[in-house]
Amino acid sequence: MKKYNYETKGGNTAQDRLYEIFNDNTKIAKDEINSLQTYFRLIHIRIQLVIIIIAFCFEFSYYFIFQNQMPLSFNKYFLKYIMLPFVINFLLYIITKILNQKFYDSKKKNYLVMMSSLLQSFLYIVVHQLFVTIYAGLLLMIFLSTIYHDKKLTRLTSLISFMGAILAVFVIKYDGDHTITSKYISDFIVMIFIFIVAHVTAEFVINSNKAEHSKILKAIEEKEKYWYGMMIDDLSGLYSRTALRTYINKLQDYKGELFVVMIDLDNFKKINDTYGHQYGDNVIRILGQTFKPYLGDSFSAFRYGGDEFLTIIKSDKNHANMLIAETRESFRKTCLTQFKNSELSFSAGISRFSNDIPIAEIIKQADSALYKAKKAGKNTTVIYEE
Repeated sequence: MKKYNYETKGGNTAQDRLYEIFNDNTKIAKDEINSLQTYFRLIHIRIQLVIIIIAFCFEFSYYFIFQNQMPLSFNKYFLKYIMLPFVINFLLYIITKILNQKFYDSKKKNYLVMMSSLLQSFLYIVVHQLFVTIYAGLLLMIFLSTIYHDKKLTRLTSLISFMGAILAVFVIKYDGDHTITSKYISDFIVMIFIFIVAHVTAEFVINSNKAEHSKILKAIEEKEKYWYGMMIDDLSGLYSRTALRTYINKLQDYKGELFVVMIDLDNFKKINDTYGHQYGDNVIRILGQTFKPYLGDSFSAFRYGGDEFLTIIKSDKNHANMLIAETRESFRKTCLTQFKNSELSFSAGISRFSNDIPIAEIIKQADSALYKAKKAGKNTTVIYEE
């Protein structure tokens, strides 16, 4: 016999299923933020390539503009200041691009791309350490790190930038003409101060962005709480009639077999008149609890109004009929246990869902079948026939 899934991985309450059936706007917002970071990361990698090309062209032009002042021949200049940084940074770009396409999570990719850019900047600084203004490239890295909204990443970027600057000034001597003068030191000290200001500013930008994102997410969550409150019927714990309208809209492209079942508690007015409305409320609550274990992708249950319920079952006609019979028996046993009442039951009418027929007409057909079930003596199910 064909099997159908009537259980969920996340839980079997209507509240759990809302997150699977309907849009979870908070999750969508977070996914959008992650998508933006993915987009920014791709742009970041492209910027690396653009910088490599611009630096190559600039170095080439620089030699011929200041050719008369150059102590090196073109061949030595080309190898030392053009070709070597170009090859290393281009290989770094290729490696970064490949690793970004691998299975690492988004956060690791952000760190990867940022560290790659830092290495690129550090190489240009070492090659051109003669010019103190070249250290401004590290300032750009600090500000660039803010696009990922990660304070740890920005702090790491600032720390590595500072250490890289110290190494380039006092440890590594790539340029033979580079001498550390008092003016160079004073300019470097000013640059370090600017580093500190840049880092503080970068953290302020991140905090501001996070506060803004937090407000947006909180507003979405508050809206969702209100929205989900409308989607759940408090008494039965099932979906509400409002949720039904939303759910129906999501079935327009469904191609499999699907049946709509109208359910009505038998003699409910008499139950209220005899035992009281609180007793009647408990009966409705028990029927809701009866349906809960079945809630899943193939079974959804809604409180349609009063003592009427509506279920949507993704299966063939016979299986749908069998499920209703099964829930009826479960409902009867629970009522017998809790109320010592063996007369509590419900009737049901089943109609086939079709995209070619308005949903109002399908529900009317199920209601017509339900009416026949009532006329047939109640506590039974009738399938609508044309």
